[in-house]
Amino acid sequence: MSKNLSQYFIWERPCFPGLVYTPAEAVTVPHIKEFGYPWDDTLCFFSNGMIRAVWRIEVMTQNGAKITEKFLDSQYFNAKMKHHDEIMRKLASWFERVNTNALAKLSDEEYLVWWKDYNDDFRNWWGFAQVSDLIGMGSEFLLKQKFTLSPEQMNVLTTPTRKSYTTVEEEEMLNIVYCLLEKKDPNQLLKEHSEKYFWMLNSYADTKYLDEKYFFSVAEDIIKKGIGLEEKEKIKKNNETRLIEIKEKSRALQTELKMTEQDKKLVKFIDYFTCFQDDRKAFSIKANHYTDLFMKELGRRAGLHYDLVKFICPQEYADVLRGGFELMRLKTRQKHFSIFFKATGTEIYEGTESEKQEQNVLGIEIDKNLSEFEGVRAMGGKVVGRVRKIMQLADLGTMQNDEILVTTMTSPDFVVAMRKAKAIVTDQGGVTCHAAVISRELGLPCVIGTSIATRVLNTGDLVEVRANHGIVRILEKI
Repeated sequence: MSKNLSQYFIWERPCFPGLVYTPAEAVTVPHIKEFGYPWDDTLCFFSNGMIRAVWRIEVMTQNGAKITEKFLDSQYFNAKMKHHDEIMRKLASWFERVNTNALAKLSDEEYLVWWKDYNDDFRNWWGFAQVSDLIGMGSEFLLKQKFTLSPEQMNVLTTPTRKSYTTVEEEEMLNIVYCLLEKKDPNQLLKEHSEKYFWMLNSYADTKYLDEKYFFSVAEDIIKKGIGLEEKEKIKKNNETRLIEIKEKSRALQTELKMTEQDKKLVKFIDYFTCFQDDRKAFSIKANHYTDLFMKELGRRAGLHYDLVKFICPQEYADVLRGGFELMRLKTRQKHFSIFFKATGTEIYEGTESEKQEQNVLGIEIDKNLSEFEGVRAMGGKVVGRVRKIMQLADLGTMQNDEILVTTMTSPDFVVAMRKAKAIVTDQGGVTCHAAVISRELGLPCVIGTSIATRVLNTGDLVEVRANHGIVRILEKI
């Protein structure tokens, strides 16, 4: 069955159900409860260590526009953001309580109570926090309804006016670098940096605790690249200058377009929620550390290998501990597993039936003679280079300097690879997505939202990225 992928937003990443179940669930009923509208029915397909989560772009855009218009009312905005801060603090309080030793001391019943309460708070926070994605889509739609904007003008109006948390972390890492260069004791700085950023490489496929030893090695690598004592303030000044230029360009364009105060409010609103989304990414991948501690404790209590625990859904923890769950189902889920989150309830499919469901929704055919394809300009420029397709986090280290990074969509763990890239091309994403934000910070040509890049291109292919026009041209297939 041939399908038009452009009608779908497809989130395709290395991922396992245990770490993504609650975030995926939260954009349906919890999101409706919070804002009156969901993202859409959420269809999740798991196989080979990957997820393909699917939503209809038209539904997301329409719902995003409706929610955006609600938020443009100052009273609604203020009340909602106050509520967000409350539920965020409630979830953050768990971070002070949950650790391996604390969980191990609980009885099974106490553990299940903790897990339910934690996961409820996690779901409530996610049910709010993911509104930024819809607002990004909805506000872009509202802008385009009123103004005829070139891709460059859209970039000017949607580029965030604040540093991303990855940039902030890199600037703070330089404090450790200069401590080493000046032959001072870095231990206190390393301890503080690890406590603040231990979660930086977490994902929905894995969590890693980054200790002082890890960040010491990062600092050493920076020194090996030849950074000098004079570079710290220069780097920081360049970042600050870039943000000032972004603000000035946005103000000038708003004047040129003769925007009303309400129009300017929408632009300011887009900036706020783009920054909000960056903060959300940081908080969410930090939260994955604590979710993973619960998962590992479940495995210890049930005598299950972690590779099986990753396929247990949150509501199944009690049955697993009490012996009421058929464990062979987890083996079947490892082969193929689908979860459909709908307003009417949750549907689960395993094994062969799951494969059939994915084929029904996403059966696709790609033109083998395709010579070029289109996406959306995120950052302009024109380059020619060899493709490096990265689908697994484990492959990030294979990225070479001046290659063109091709992936489904980027996330914070991709930043190291992105810094080596000559250009970036993704299947998914909008003008406020991670790839768009970081490509602008790095000044890299970037085409997002192609739908098919990872299905058309392979590592080693020679391509021309004409990002000004959102076009990727295939020059040579390996």
